[in-house]
Amino acid sequence: MRLSRYFCLVLVSTVCTAVLAQENAPPQERPGGGRGGFERFGGPGGGPGGPMGGRFPWMGIMADRVAFELDLDGDQQAQFDDMRSRFREEMRGRMEGMRERWQEVRALEDAGDDEGARKLRDELRGSMRGGPMEGVERMFDELAPVLRPEQAARMEDIRDRFETERERWERSEQVVRGLPDELEMTEEQRDQFRTMVRERMRSGWEERRPQMESLMEEIRAAQESGDREQLGLLYARMDEARPNPERGTMDMLTDLEPLLTDAQRQKLVEVRDVAFGDPVADAARPGSLDVRTILRAARRARLSNEQRESLRSMEREAVRDWRAARGDATAQDRVAAAVKDQIARLLDADQRAAFESQLERAARKSR
Repeated sequence: MRLSRYFCLVLVSTVCTAVLAQENAPPQERPGGGRGGFERFGGPGGGPGGPMGGRFPWMGIMADRVAFELDLDGDQQAQFDDMRSRFREEMRGRMEGMRERWQEVRALEDAGDDEGARKLRDELRGSMRGGPMEGVERMFDELAPVLRPEQAARMEDIRDRFETERERWERSEQVVRGLPDELEMTEEQRDQFRTMVRERMRSGWEERRPQMESLMEEIRAAQESGDREQLGLLYARMDEARPNPERGTMDMLTDLEPLLTDAQRQKLVEVRDVAFGDPVADAARPGSLDVRTILRAARRARLSNEQRESLRSMEREAVRDWRAARGDATAQDRVAAAVKDQIARLLDADQRAAFESQLERAARKSR
């Protein structure tokens, strides 16, 4: 059966939606979030359970999907269930602590300390982005030793798909979060953009919610009856229903254009192009790797949040340099080598080994 990506997408979409909600909601419009936790990711501004929380146990869905795809036996399932329980309790404690920190943000805002509030918000956004992701990575690491060889191969495919989806969501989140400063928006434009983001998140989720509720009920019934064939069909339907982060962001940028000046529209073209790519402009000659592939290999080296931010900061310049060298193989080789050298300086020894392994894997695929 085709391995699906939905189990990782629901996690990443939860995290990024929470980050975007916090980034784009002004202080007076951020209601307190509902109860968080490993299976119900609560956010500071999403109502009960966060923007995609509430009754949807996303982390539980993901874990069940992994177990289904790997076809765990009884002993493996018992170890997996124990691991899930531990991670759930750890994440619940972390979310409770974060709720208290968000109260500190609001206290700083009420006291007029905008700079202190901004710094603490940035810190918490990093925690929101990293916490569940770290749990997923640990789940993969702890599960790997108990797998049979054929399961381990499937797990590598799952991890690869997870990272691909994670990158897509993070890229879209980065564009939305940085756009007001990139375009040097006026305060009026920023307010309009915040409203646009909030409405899109709210309407998008409300449109999908009835379908997802129905699917979840059917999945629970299939799990209880042990009907693996039906489960496979239902998971395929969930795959078809999953949102496309890049398409959603591109649509929002199109809607934004009438609010911008001519100079801002020109800048938006560049932002969109660098973020979402041009397959022709970005392609490498056979046997070599383009800079996006190199950056992708680095992201799969278990980076910290700080390292990921550093990688994002170098991406735009790297893509520009690569495209400027288009048609000149020697110049593109120099750009690729420079990017690899910059990345290597960010990494520790274990990460560099993982980075090189990912580059070798990508090179084999390109031949």
